[in-house]
Amino acid sequence: MNRPLTDTEKQLVVFMLENGDADAKKYLSRIDSIRVTQWVCDCGCASFKMVFEGESSPTGTTHIIADFELGSGLDMAGAFLFEYGGVLAGFEVYGMAKNAPTKLPKPNELRPLTDEIAKG
Repeated sequence: MNRPLTDTEKQLVVFMLENGDADAKKYLSRIDSIRVTQWVCDCGCASFKMVFEGESSPTGTTHIIADFELGSGLDMAGAFLFEYGGVLAGFEVYGMAKNAPTKLPKPNELRPLTDEIAKG
């Protein structure tokens, strides 16, 4: 069964929506109707998927709407929010040097993705 965002998840998602691209901000007014699905990533990271209360899981093309980095050196990681087909769909965290973080980052740990990393 889907559940509401925890306070920690909500703080993180709000920060990312407020500091993401223009498409991200449109979801702020619906923050209280976001539900986290039961999906768990196979790698054990802190990523999670979302749906809006009373709506089915979104489908379509992935579009990143908020993109950040955190940590440094061997602890460098990335985190982003994404939508599918124009509907907020999830939070993803990934490792850049080691495994993806298993705990959610705090908003004050996030910084905009640097140009060097974004260029891949």
